[in-house]
Amino acid sequence: YHELFSQGVQFKNVVTFNNFAGFVIAREYLENYYRIKHSDEVTQYNFYKFLLKIIQGSDESIVNSIFDPDCMPISLMRRVAERLQSFRNIDYLVAYVYRTAIKQVFARDTGEMEDPTLITFHLSSLVGQFMRKFVVAFHMMHFDQISNFINAFFSHYDTVRSPFNPESPEDDLNSFQQVEAYCEDIIVKCGRMGALTPAKLEKLILNLESFVKRYPDMYKARYALHLLAVRRGNLSEAESHLFKAFELAVSTPKPELNDLVAERKLMDGWTRMTLGAADMHYRFNQIPQARCYLNQALAHALETNDVVGLRFAKMAHEVLNPLGEPFKFRTPDPTTATASSDLQLAELRCKLFRLLGNGASPKEVLLTYFNSEIAAHSEAQSTLLLDLSFAFSYYGYNTMATTLLQCVIIMECLCPCATSDYVLALSISQIARVLALKGFPAVAVGMLKTATESIGLFSERAYFERARVEIQLEQSFRMESNLDHCGRLVSDLALFCPWESHLRRAKLELRRGNKSLAMNILQGIAERSKELRSAAGFDKDEMTRSEKLFRESGDINEEVLIRTLEPPLTGGAGALVLFEIRARIAMSELFACNDQYLEAMKQLDSALKLSQQNHLKVSENMCVILIFTLVTLSDVALDNPLPEDISLYDVFTEVCHQAEPALAKNLVNLKMWLSFVVGCPNVKETWKKHLQESAVFFGITGDIFNLQRIKHIL
Repeated sequence: YHELFSQGVQFKNVVTFNNFAGFVIAREYLENYYRIKHSDEVTQYNFYKFLLKIIQGSDESIVNSIFDPDCMPISLMRRVAERLQSFRNIDYLVAYVYRTAIKQVFARDTGEMEDPTLITFHLSSLVGQFMRKFVVAFHMMHFDQISNFINAFFSHYDTVRSPFNPESPEDDLNSFQQVEAYCEDIIVKCGRMGALTPAKLEKLILNLESFVKRYPDMYKARYALHLLAVRRGNLSEAESHLFKAFELAVSTPKPELNDLVAERKLMDGWTRMTLGAADMHYRFNQIPQARCYLNQALAHALETNDVVGLRFAKMAHEVLNPLGEPFKFRTPDPTTATASSDLQLAELRCKLFRLLGNGASPKEVLLTYFNSEIAAHSEAQSTLLLDLSFAFSYYGYNTMATTLLQCVIIMECLCPCATSDYVLALSISQIARVLALKGFPAVAVGMLKTATESIGLFSERAYFERARVEIQLEQSFRMESNLDHCGRLVSDLALFCPWESHLRRAKLELRRGNKSLAMNILQGIAERSKELRSAAGFDKDEMTRSEKLFRESGDINEEVLIRTLEPPLTGGAGALVLFEIRARIAMSELFACNDQYLEAMKQLDSALKLSQQNHLKVSENMCVILIFTLVTLSDVALDNPLPEDISLYDVFTEVCHQAEPALAKNLVNLKMWLSFVVGCPNVKETWKKHLQESAVFFGITGDIFNLQRIKHIL
């Protein structure tokens, strides 16, 4: 039996047109049975007879019977028609036929049914077994098989169905309830609409605007328009629709709508909408306005004792003040208080990034993740795996980080989460960087171009653009191309991250021969990072945008550099730690090139301590290698901060295992040179062979800079 089950023999002919239609009918009935009205007992009997006919396996097509009033209640007929229409987007279909979701719509037995007087089904009933079997069979199919099946189904559906039109103005599908459900669907799926074409987006907006005119008291249509305006980057429209939705949500419903509109919690509505305004202004980088609305939301939550609103306010406070003072108000313990999944997800994400910024160990971060209830929820897994990938990359475990990114992309393609565009954009852009580091920059840029065309309709395009600029800039450095072109790319990078741009500018000035200017830039980065990390309650409002000041300065000097750098938009204290370490390591190399070994050792000692405090293994190993190299090169006695029992061989092995190919080859060459210098002449032939292999690799990848260094050594 188990062998037959594993081979899928039991499910060979389960996914058929009739069974698919029956599955949709059964699920829509289960989710809406308390709303469905039967005109008489005969109609109700005919519906159950029709459903039983599907489950028993009718040979004739039942697709046309879906729109037969003798077989289906009118209200259910319309819901099924709408649902089938949405499945023309295959992402919605895969999410709909999902095992966890199916279990949630069933009661496990008759004792769990909400109302025994209403006829519904439990998990072990005939309908329950039919639906569970269909779900298993459906998910045993490959993605291309699912695509072929749904295309064939709609070809048949469009041919044989009756002329019932779910969008016809003559029927009641555009009633208040139907339009409200449509708007709710857009609100839920707004974060995964990046694949829409501009024409489809425009049509969607026109539909929502027509709903606003038809039902001026419906705030959900306004709120859906607000979310779309935020995603399109239109602040004026976003403000207008949000404030109108805010006004409608907290106002008393008109008498004629009392039976149509759900009861509204007025003060809770104030808190939620004010938090929405704070989120809107934060997305448009208007931090003072965002904090103003956050203070209003906090005041409303405290006044009305809105515990959930207070927890949302705390999350918003931590996002707006990554380096500022902590939240002053006490909130319930997240492990004991009930909350929605999106609030639990936000709290866990904030906690994970707070741990990274506070120098927590990888063990603490992983325990926090695995001990969280929300980590087991399917709708949160891809987002949390993306965060874990960032954490592994932060600590230096790049192989694990890349593996997790691949898992995230696969999960999002099969079952997209609420913020799928954001998750995919971050994952794909980081995978592209990894490909470029492995020596495939053209493939990486092509991947980014395809992703931009696929899901780059909204602001996620910026993630792809930044990755493209970084990849092209690094490749330009490797190929020793026009430095003016590199300068333009560095300026473009400043639009996304001034800190990263300044680090690359220091590298550019070094290539130009401006060592003093490069040193000033690196020293400014290190000092500014240390200042921001040690400052209490840093107020970002007092700073103007660094990109603007940087361009207005006209010249680059240490004073302007320090004055223009503000905390990075993402990463918080953890990002500042990485920038400081990178700057100090780069300064140590400059000092060493000028034979200033004491100064170089000071910078490496600071970088080593910072790496050890924050458990950053790769940067720690790099500091160890460079310190050992300095001690070997220096003619004067240096205070060696390394323990005597440290194994340099183990350090090289560990860092090369996680490093990209180019860095790994340079590190192996350095290891062999150190072995030769300290008195191992038999390594000379092995070193020469490895140099030749490195030269071939750098020649294939077009890395002229490293190739010239290899030739100089040979």
